[in-house]
Amino acid sequence: MPIDPVKTVVLTDSTADLPPHVLKEQNIKVIPMTITVDGRKYTDGFDLTTDSFYKLLEKISDAPTTDPPSVEQFTEIYGNLLSEYDQILSIHVSSRLSKTFSNAREAVVHGSKFFREVRMKNKRFHPYRVRVVDSQHVSGGLGIVVIRAAEALRQGHNFGEVYGAAEDMHKHVHYIFTLKDLKYMRRSNRVPAMSYVLAKMIDLKPIIEMDKGVLSSIDRVRGYEQAVEKILEHFNTHKAAQRNDRIIVVYAGHAALQQENLSLVRIVKAIRDRGFQVIESTVGPTIGTHCGPEAIGIAYYSA
Repeated sequence: MPIDPVKTVVLTDSTADLPPHVLKEQNIKVIPMTITVDGRKYTDGFDLTTDSFYKLLEKISDAPTTDPPSVEQFTEIYGNLLSEYDQILSIHVSSRLSKTFSNAREAVVHGSKFFREVRMKNKRFHPYRVRVVDSQHVSGGLGIVVIRAAEALRQGHNFGEVYGAAEDMHKHVHYIFTLKDLKYMRRSNRVPAMSYVLAKMIDLKPIIEMDKGVLSSIDRVRGYEQAVEKILEHFNTHKAAQRNDRIIVVYAGHAALQQENLSLVRIVKAIRDRGFQVIESTVGPTIGTHCGPEAIGIAYYSA
């Protein structure tokens, strides 16, 4: 009896903030985070849309809380995928920011018997493989890693090679962003009280970069517009032009805010004018809880 060709899929979590058309185009699957707002639990991107979340965020006084997918949730989604696919490349938010990666790895180990049963039931006779990657990134940076891995697999590259490349890709992926208001970082205890007070007094905006899996403040400038210019300047300095290269521009806020934000319009135009393809991405509820509305960032790959 002939055996079907090996089928491969990429899974990520909702902190990748990839737009629906990219997920569909690249056949990328998503496991959601959980957000608790005023005591009510929501599933990121499913029963809590981005627009609804940012409108809620403006009204509440206590910071929402976020939780990673549990081991049980990973076991369930891996089982569902292994009923159709033979190889899963599971790429997730930095392990230094979330337990998502460790929960995924635990599910792979403890779910092996269940996965074999699922595959027998669905007549999947190829040996299965699930490989979990700590991207050491978040949001746009994670999105770049996921897209490049998915594209490489669709182009027919070897699964093991793509897995190895994805594990090392953090060395070449850059994600830099700024915030409109530090109060959301303060509410989630990611900024000391004194630093927040001083920054608010003189309108200091941080320039933040992902570095070895953690958020690192690399500069501070006065004023939001100046901060946006600073991240664009950083991009123009460090990113050499490469034909058809994709850049992710991320923005936090509901649709009306996006349409009104001239800084966002300017940054997207400036990058496109250099010949790059721009993927415009909206920061979802999980990351939006911490960065707040009107955060803007740029993620890119540099060889």
